[in-house]
Amino acid sequence: MSDDPASAFRVAVVIGASAGGIDALSDLLAPLQAAFPASIVVAHHEQPAEPARATDLAEILSGRTALRVTAVEQRERLVPGTVYVVPSDHTIVITEHAVEARETREPQDDLEATEREGLALIFDGMSEAVLVVDRDGGIVASNRAYRASFGPDRQLVPEDGSGRRLPEDEWPQARAARGEAFAMSFTRVDEDGDRRWYEASGRPGGDWGGIIVIRDITERSLRHLQERFIDTASHELQTPLAALHNYLQLVERADGLDEAAQRYLAGALEQSRYLGELAARLFDVSLIRHGRVVVQRTPVDLRELLTLAVANVRELHPEVELRLHAGSRRMVVAGDRLRLRQVLSNLLVNAVTHGASSQAVDVSLRDRDGSAIVTVSDRGRGIAPEALPRLFTPFAAVSTDAVSGLGLGLFVAHEITLEHGGNLAVEPREGGGTVARLTLPLTGDAGRGPTPGRSRSRKEAAP
Repeated sequence: MSDDPASAFRVAVVIGASAGGIDALSDLLAPLQAAFPASIVVAHHEQPAEPARATDLAEILSGRTALRVTAVEQRERLVPGTVYVVPSDHTIVITEHAVEARETREPQDDLEATEREGLALIFDGMSEAVLVVDRDGGIVASNRAYRASFGPDRQLVPEDGSGRRLPEDEWPQARAARGEAFAMSFTRVDEDGDRRWYEASGRPGGDWGGIIVIRDITERSLRHLQERFIDTASHELQTPLAALHNYLQLVERADGLDEAAQRYLAGALEQSRYLGELAARLFDVSLIRHGRVVVQRTPVDLRELLTLAVANVRELHPEVELRLHAGSRRMVVAGDRLRLRQVLSNLLVNAVTHGASSQAVDVSLRDRDGSAIVTVSDRGRGIAPEALPRLFTPFAAVSTDAVSGLGLGLFVAHEITLEHGGNLAVEPREGGGTVARLTLPLTGDAGRGPTPGRSRSRKEAAP
């Protein structure tokens, strides 16, 4: 080690506190020359009533030493022969070439800041819209969901279900400003012109007026309306429609009808039959929703049932070629013959109605791994990929062509299939169109030779 003390270090750290500390610093720095080979950092931690500024101490010391004196605001490069004064309440970070002053924070301050950041993340991450208002109803804070639904600066103007604006003293922000605890519903029209339903709950907010949480219940409200409609329509429509159809059949049997009248009557009978089918589907949905679907399980030859269903659809739609590939083996499943016929007819009619009428619809039946698989493949426009997840929900009319219905057929077919322990899948067909695949578990009676011939009754031939 050199005899020169200054050569033993490159940076000297000196702590100065109180006026006596400044005198001691002056005594230390006064004899040092401008060519002093090290840097000197002064950690200034006086605690007067008004926190001292580093520049005050730097000004004092600069008159008492030949060394250059500088106040560190943030970061300074270390230069030999220089005194660096760091402000009070700052942490000093010294590297080989620089000194940095960082504002010192109490541990409690750090904890509170972390908690605030965490709460802000939770607040903005909530799926519900949250609004905080003051006692005058002004917006204090809102989260991301609120701003996305109602706009950052847009005033929330609630309406009732008929589109009438609610009185201002009934607005959720007005009730929250009064410190009420409440729950209410309202509607508003969104930017796309669609009316949406909301549920708001509020509670007092301490120093603020109140906090409001708003949930979008549009889907739930629409579903409730649909379910009420189904329950009502399915019960109220069946009796008058059955009577109408019977009256038309009586007229059909009457004598003296000219050709035009017979043609009009045939059209009326067809439409009344169609209305009856729609009412029956609504009734099925009502039964499914209330868990009252009854499946009478008996051995059913699926090959025979599929052949009957295809023959019936051919009669109704002679313009479409239905190609059936079912082989001659029995395919016996345990199920409800009438309900399974309903599923098969739905899949076939969907393919014929929504498939390209100028091309064939392929229908096949095969067994694999103990299951019977019915495949119905059409060459229509197909189903949009985004519509596939909601195919089996009520009122999911997802057709891309001009032909549309209530959107209940696939829902009912899917539920009946599940009741039979099977699976129903619908997917796009390679090259265009749609493929529906029905899978049902076979019983031990399957595959025991050709199905015995039997006459088709009028009841089985009926749709």
